Amino acid sequence: MAKIPKVIHYCWVGGNPKPQSVLYCIESWKRCCPDYEILEWNETNYDFTKNRYMHQAYEAKKWGFVPDYARLDIVYEHGGIYLDTDVEMVRSFDELLENECFFGFEDTGDGQIFVNCGHGFGATPRHKVVKQARDIYEQVSFTNMDGSLNLLASPYYTTQSLRQLGLVHENRDQILPGVQVYASDVLCPKTFRTGRLNKTARTVSIHHFTASWVDEKIKAEMAHQQKIKNRFGNKFGGYVLFAESVIQKYSPKELVTTVPVRVLKRIKGKIIAAKDAVPYYWGVLNAKMTNPGTETPVLLDTSIDSDNCGDGIIMENCLSQLSDCMDVGVLEHIPTHRFPTEDEMELLETARSKILCGTNILSGHMRTYGLWKLGTKVSLYRNTVLMGVGFDSQEEKFDGYTKLLLHTILRKDSIHSVRDSFSEQKLKAMGITNVLNTGCPTMWNLTPAHCASIPTKKAANVVCTLTDYCRDEQNDKVMLNILLESYQKVYFWLQGQGDLEYIRELGYEDRLKLIESTVEAYDAVLAMEDLDYVGTRLHAGIRALSKGHRSLIISIDNRAECISVDTGLPILKREDVIAALRNRLEVCVETQITMPWENIVQWKGQFE
Repeated sequence: MAKIPKVIHYCWVGGNPKPQSVLYCIESWKRCCPDYEILEWNETNYDFTKNRYMHQAYEAKKWGFVPDYARLDIVYEHGGIYLDTDVEMVRSFDELLENECFFGFEDTGDGQIFVNCGHGFGATPRHKVVKQARDIYEQVSFTNMDGSLNLLASPYYTTQSLRQLGLVHENRDQILPGVQVYASDVLCPKTFRTGRLNKTARTVSIHHFTASWVDEKIKAEMAHQQKIKNRFGNKFGGYVLFAESVIQKYSPKELVTTVPVRVLKRIKGKIIAAKDAVPYYWGVLNAKMTNPGTETPVLLDTSIDSDNCGDGIIMENCLSQLSDCMDVGVLEHIPTHRFPTEDEMELLETARSKILCGTNILSGHMRTYGLWKLGTKVSLYRNTVLMGVGFDSQEEKFDGYTKLLLHTILRKDSIHSVRDSFSEQKLKAMGITNVLNTGCPTMWNLTPAHCASIPTKKAANVVCTLTDYCRDEQNDKVMLNILLESYQKVYFWLQGQGDLEYIRELGYEDRLKLIESTVEAYDAVLAMEDLDYVGTRLHAGIRALSKGHRSLIISIDNRAECISVDTGLPILKREDVIAALRNRLEVCVETQITMPWENIVQWKGQFE
């Protein structure tokens, strides 16, 4: 196996003299690697216009971003090691040269880790992993359409590139196909946010984070914050910084006049909020004293008055599955997207149970969440039974009202069904233990036999979706461009009412074959044989799978990710679109869904 050449590359652009800090770092390279060739790349020996992103960064004189493409391109063409000019070496790279290619983690100090090329990476010439990381910059621009600058730092892109090789966000040594990724102590023992040094016997280099892309004022403030937190600790240091900010913001006179008034207003606001909450708590306490109904169950229908066709898909599947164990034709439907009418309230009062059918309807803050119009008369919903319900993926915590509410309205002698392990964990954390993860009812027909019938190769055409309320213009445009290049016809289903407006804003309305916003219209397109699905809408993708189409759901939040972890649902995170979508479309992929069949049978069995 070829070794990495003993060459250290660095970039110096803009023509400014090198400061002493840079000269010090370069001297450390010479001291630790005396037999290595050190090559400087600048305007005289490298074409900084060969890539759009790099050229735009150069024109904007954002010198810290210019090497993001160049260093990958240089190492790809020549092999060797690249170092930013704020990297100090403490021992030789010799041991790392045994790899075909190596990168290293950076610990930001705020709970995140990234692979950062700046603190050093190396490879043999024309290594495919380096090319893959470099070619991401063919898909992105440094100057946005509105004239603003794309200041997303390079570790974001490099990390996404390596994730498609199996990289996980854990700060440990990882061996991937063709590449070694080292824990942060090897190449980057210094923490960016705190400046703390965790040097070990394995440390080769120290990235000092000159951060030339950061404004000098911001750098000074970051240095000050590091100093305060190192002296007083994170918690008390945070109080000190807050006090400093108040003193800096207000004059001595305002500290005596304005600040007390604002504090009093804040206290008043909390009192008003507490007063507003009283009717809700009273409603829960009143529900605890209410006798449950005794008549036929009712269905809490999450599709009535919904502006999202996905809710219709969920409800259709819930009815289909419930028909195995009860006569759904005689059950009344009560909407969740609006408050019930007087007649509907009477039905709720007399029903012995209420079956809540699917969707992302639970939250850690039920009083303000709003997807389920409960109001204060929650006694109407005593003895609710959950069917494939999801918990808001943005809510890790829950408040006291939510816990009290769910303990009051959820039936205690029934089994509740949730769509993923995240939702199961949230309910169990509240002390609601009679709950099973059954997966989403939209997936209960994805049997092994059905999945085996789904094609593995890319189809000629594709149907896609986007999500108007969760936009990412850069990645969404990249997805659409890749689909337009990869398929003969690209259909777009308007699952939500705001999707058409979003497509128009992106400028793609005339380039896609639009499908009207009904499940029937979507099903008509899914009747085509040679068709894939790629898009951000979860239930549009599941619907395509159920109709026998190869599907890839672009994950935009915890929902699809949690379901994928539990079942193997095929997803790609939206931040990985630039790096991985094109390759993902071309490879053969078997659809392998694993559902918790025993839990599904157990939940349905309680109604027989």
